[in-house]
Amino acid sequence: MEWGTVDDDSWWIVSRCGECEVWAEVVVTNAQAAWYDLELDRQLTDLSRAAQRLDAERMAEEAQAFLAELHADQVVAEDFDC
Repeated sequence: MEWGTVDDDSWWIVSRCGECEVWAEVVVTNAQAAWYDLELDRQLTDLSRAAQRLDAERMAEEAQAFLAELHADQVVAEDFDC
């Protein structure tokens, strides 16, 4: 995404659809640009939350696997690069 001011009342925006990868170039009003900005922030927040959730799930799975190996006495000093 790229953007810049056209004049005091409008913005030039070039963006790409993440699903179909089509590029669009538009000139929008300040009000429309403000709405785009809010929507972009909302979507980035959604993506960030999803990434954090997936990372937490991955770490929980790794911790469970490590605990299972500890309980089965399968962890030895050589498993750690010290």
